[in-house]
Amino acid sequence: MAITATAHTVSTTAVLLSSTDNDRTAGPQVWVYGEYHGGSSKIAIGPAGVTMSTGIHIYGGETFGPIHLSAGDELYAISDASPGLDVRVLEVGE
Repeated sequence: MAITATAHTVSTTAVLLSSTDNDRTAGPQVWVYGEYHGGSSKIAIGPAGVTMSTGIHIYGGETFGPIHLSAGDELYAISDASPGLDVRVLEVGE
């Protein structure tokens, strides 16, 4: 079982956080953590094309997961802050 941790800066343009190959039957479990930034800004996660209106909101200091990705799934994030907010992603599985 693979474990991967990555860091991303998320701004007003959607960023790919995690994805799986189309030839897999199951993907990883994903946890997303919004770094505490001391303000009211937030990120939103969802599929390609996610917006602040359509995504699931994560505020600074919050963790969301596990998210179970299947074959071909992609998880994106966008923020209402510029220059951006820091996000940590933990993937467990193949």
